[in-house]
Amino acid sequence: MKKNLYKGIALLGVLTCFLSACGPEPGKEETKEETGDSLFAQEEVSSGQTGTVQDEPDPETAGTGGTADPGAEAGEDLQQTDPEKGGTGAAAEETGQDSSAETAEEKYVERTPLDSQALEEFEAYLNEDSSYGFLLSSYERPEDIDLAQVFYTGAGAPQEKLEEKEEKLLLERTNQESFMTSVTKVKEEYIEELLSRKAGITYEESGHPLDSWAHIGRYAAYYHLHGDTNRVTVRCTDGWQQGDIFILHYQISAGVPLQTKEAENPAGAGAAPVEGSTAQDSAVPAEESAAGDSATQTEGSTAQDSAAPAEESAAGDSAAGAAAADSTADLPAAEASGTEVSAEGLSSAAEYAEAAPPQATAYYTPTYEVELKKVGENYRFCSNILWVQKDLIDAQSYQADLKPLGEVFFAPLFPDTDADPRADVTFALVKDKALLMTLAEMETGNIRSDRIFTGVDAVDFTDYNDDGYTDILTVCSYQLVDDNGNRAGDVREARVYTMQVMGEEEADPEGWPVLDKEMTEAVNRDVRTLNITNVTEYLTGRSDGTDKKYSSWKEAFADHLRGLNTEEYRGYSLINLTEGRTPVFVQIGATPAKGATLVVYRNGRLEETWLNRNTFQYLEYENVLYSASGIENLHYDTIYSIVLGRLQVSVQGYYGNSRFARVQHDENGKESYDFYWDGGTVSENGYRDGMAFVFDSSRAKECGTEGLLTAEEMAEKLK
Repeated sequence: MKKNLYKGIALLGVLTCFLSACGPEPGKEETKEETGDSLFAQEEVSSGQTGTVQDEPDPETAGTGGTADPGAEAGEDLQQTDPEKGGTGAAAEETGQDSSAETAEEKYVERTPLDSQALEEFEAYLNEDSSYGFLLSSYERPEDIDLAQVFYTGAGAPQEKLEEKEEKLLLERTNQESFMTSVTKVKEEYIEELLSRKAGITYEESGHPLDSWAHIGRYAAYYHLHGDTNRVTVRCTDGWQQGDIFILHYQISAGVPLQTKEAENPAGAGAAPVEGSTAQDSAVPAEESAAGDSATQTEGSTAQDSAAPAEESAAGDSAAGAAAADSTADLPAAEASGTEVSAEGLSSAAEYAEAAPPQATAYYTPTYEVELKKVGENYRFCSNILWVQKDLIDAQSYQADLKPLGEVFFAPLFPDTDADPRADVTFALVKDKALLMTLAEMETGNIRSDRIFTGVDAVDFTDYNDDGYTDILTVCSYQLVDDNGNRAGDVREARVYTMQVMGEEEADPEGWPVLDKEMTEAVNRDVRTLNITNVTEYLTGRSDGTDKKYSSWKEAFADHLRGLNTEEYRGYSLINLTEGRTPVFVQIGATPAKGATLVVYRNGRLEETWLNRNTFQYLEYENVLYSASGIENLHYDTIYSIVLGRLQVSVQGYYGNSRFARVQHDENGKESYDFYWDGGTVSENGYRDGMAFVFDSSRAKECGTEGLLTAEEMAEKLK
């Protein structure tokens, strides 16, 4: 429901005509793929291959080919593409069968929803001491489970007092004179038994063993010294059964937040806490290992501390865990809102709750998807991944190389308007299908005081301060409201996330994007027209932020071109999207993450629109542009048109498996799809007819990485 609130202006007459073209909800036979006539068995124009499986695309040359990595080049043109006329036409890449999917040789079993009683039983199972640790790392096969997370507090292993000789040996192993923290001991036989029963693997088969733990062969046991816990509480939201496979969606809450303060550095706060996480969760840098060698966050730590990215786990939490000291671990969860209330000296959970009442917040609450397989009377963990597709704003999501973080998926996420109508967008970084971090919010609790979020206009990854590290710039649209909720106009807002780096002299420095509040304030105050180019020029000192008034489109585009960093773009083009003599200026990013930018000239001013793919198709002079994109199991088709001097979304459809984080397969072992158009469910034929109605691919022109002009050539053309 909340996604439909942010639709753009629809094409005039499209929806009325389209509704008559869309068929009813498909039956089982309607959704089967047919050889040679399927939407998803199209010819791959660029490679000359046919079929639904394509080779790994070159990231520099791929158009809209599919991928199994979140945010990478994906999506399909649903039109049957004529190879002589070009077009995107790339089918979604299949990068491996889901472990829960039935192959063509096996009997297909329908998925059935789990009722409330079954969900309660699974919730109890996931919350067992021996189970919750399997949810604290991201994996698609049991061998990739992080055992340090599983056994962090013992995973239910009986804890006994260590023998005197055993203590002495352990102190020698850990180079300590005495134990400053508690000791968790897990015997080898218990590890083998638990892994066999709950994961179907042996310790030797694990790709993430307990290497950071102390091991004493004489006692056949592993030891972990730590003063904190990674204990979390799991809440199941829904789930399905398919034969002996169970897929569950769940969310995680944690323990008591420690004290936090406003950042003392001028850059301001860093990563926003994940809903349900504690201040300690956000405080532990990624370099801290699961061994828990680092100290827990102390009173008086700053928001700069909490800016450090969490350990890459499915919960987005660090290995150091989710609760405070053991004495407060049983206290209820509270929102990490910066309220300075200490649990010290409070004798009960009720007393703590009264002292620190939770404040209204609308932080992003991640949903995860765990796959279990029933074996006898036991359930085995098969996979555990983040369901980022659930709330993703696809049009501004990108796979980007952020120095020094490396390859990450930048995921803008729809606000939780159920929590509060003024809830704000969340920007998240995802890596290896796990939540790496969320970027800092503009106001406390991620709730705006005077505006309602309406959309993400642009995202850019650039090194604006020339320090060798990638910064993030965003521009969003809002609807201003007064105290009574009355509309008071529209406004744009920019954010500047500057990459903060630690250990710059090391070969592999750590870093994370920090919301530069001072610079963000200056940009929103001084830059008259907020778009990426104007913001970048202001940040680099090439502009004072005031608007420029041009006498012609050639003059405007030439000046715009001079302000661009040509190293960030592959090339440039002019396309005729509307009737008249004024073309649209196109700049194609040097990498897929840079996308494509379309600049529209109107009444002496320029307006930019960013696409998250660097190829697209359009109907010349008809004001219709088509961009295909997608991630994982969802594929998006977006139609744009110029309205009031700006390229805007007119209508969008998508197909795939929105109910799951993973790909769904049919009785033939092939990917199966559900189809949605402008927020409604349609049949496959209805989706095809709807796309054909608004976009005739047989007459389309393609703009992408080929046939572009260099900056010098474009400058000459604009004279």
